[in-house]
This record gives sequence, C-alpha cells and structure tokens, in this order.
Amino acid sequence: MPPRRFAPPDGVTVIGGVVNISWKLQELTKQLGCDLIVSRNVRALLVEDDLESRGLATLPGQTEPLEVFAVLGAVDLSALSSLT
Repeated sequence: MPPRRFAPPDGVTVIGGVVNISWKLQELTKQLGCDLIVSRNVRALLVEDDLESRGLATLPGQTEPLEVFAVLGAVDLSALSSLT
C-alpha cells in the first residue's frame, strides 16, 4: 500500500519559496534561542515594538542574508490578514 499523503479537500497545497523560508526561519529559532522570529518583511507590517533584531542570517539555499527579529511578547497579527 502506498504511503498516505495529505491533500486538502479543495485540492490546494502550500508549496514554494515563502513556505521554504518560513520553515527555515522556524529552524533558526532553535539556534537563536527564540520562540518566534520574523523576517524584515513581516516586521514592516507589525506596529509593535516588542521585537528585537537578531541580525542577519543566511538561510540554507539562500544567497542573500535576511534580517531576522525575535518576537519578545504578544504581537497583533491582524495587519497580516490583508496579505490573504
């Protein structure tokens, strides 16, 4: 029997560069000792000051370093809803 694969009911899957970067950022939290980090692009959408720059990180498979920010407290993510 072939392995079962997840397929959303509507047939939509999530793949691509943004998903890869998100996963790599999640992995980077372990190295930086943070619960959550965001990129500069996400930081620009947030109004909170409860973020701390953790400098530049070159993610695996990327050529350009990416500035990352540790989320230190609760963050209002409602501004991100405009992206969908």
